[in-house]
Amino acid sequence: MSANHPADGAEAPDDGSKKPRTKLAKTLNSIVVGMFNAATLYFSGGGSDGKKNPELGTKYMRLAAYSKHTQAIDYCKKNNIPL
Repeated sequence: MSANHPADGAEAPDDGSKKPRTKLAKTLNSIVVGMFNAATLYFSGGGSDGKKNPELGTKYMRLAAYSKHTQAIDYCKKNNIPL
């Protein structure tokens, strides 16, 4: 089967590149996006209890940045979070 065959769990990405994205790659990307979103909630206090938690915000922002999430990298640089 070809790399883009649906049975392989791969499909072409929306960014115009020819590289197929597997279900695993999509899942991992979703996890990284979730880490970034969790970090922003911890920094802003937007969680259910409304309390800020900068320690957890830093932890998850770093994890997202280490996974090459560009917004997380930019956030860390802008807010002096060492990577």
